[in-house]
Amino acid sequence: MIDVEDVKLRSWGNEPYIYKSIPIKPKTIKEIIRDGYQNFLYNLNLVAIDKEQVFPDGNSFDTALKKLSFAELLYATENFDFLNSYLDAIQYFLSTEISVEPDKVILINENKYTLEDIASLVVIIKIQNCMSNKSGKDEFNPKNDRVRKLKEQQQRYKDKIAKLKTESQKEDNLSFRDYLSSLAVVGNGMNVNEVLKLNYYQFHDQLIRLQKYQSYKENMDALFHQMLDTNKTKITHWMTKIE
Repeated sequence: MIDVEDVKLRSWGNEPYIYKSIPIKPKTIKEIIRDGYQNFLYNLNLVAIDKEQVFPDGNSFDTALKKLSFAELLYATENFDFLNSYLDAIQYFLSTEISVEPDKVILINENKYTLEDIASLVVIIKIQNCMSNKSGKDEFNPKNDRVRKLKEQQQRYKDKIAKLKTESQKEDNLSFRDYLSSLAVVGNGMNVNEVLKLNYYQFHDQLIRLQKYQSYKENMDALFHQMLDTNKTKITHWMTKIE
């Protein structure tokens, strides 16, 4: 059982979360820049993928298969290319090699783990990188049509990886650099070098907290000058919970 709040607190304090002797720590902004931001996004998107995205029908699986984690499901359906890509993405965040041995044995730092452990590592990585662990669906919702051919499934897996690579290259109106420089300018006295030392969880936390503080300050200023309709705008204090 992963203690979510403990993972968040350790990430905020820049301390690793230890899972069965595996230290897991968010990457720093400097490491992300060094390795490539698009590479970071691609690996994060792949780690955070839901099994429903790859197996949208689920009507080819029995009850036992539906209960499997994504890694277990890939292994059970012999989609080893996708499984290797998935493990490579997890390896990026652990900064250590992962390999699959016979009989579903996973080697990490020469220690043996299971595919169930991989699912737990994914939960931790998602929390450390501010990704939701809530799936859009709790379980498969099988359709009544015939099972798709294996060849069609294989093509879908290839298309999904290609799509992840494409999506990781898209940028919002504000780039990663824009967010970093903004925090360096108004982030409670932080300079560029201090921003670079932040890990990704700290960066995200500071950025969201800053946005909440600025919004609260602007609303209070508007309220003071009688320019805010409290019937239409709800004022939320900046010291609120960040999901």
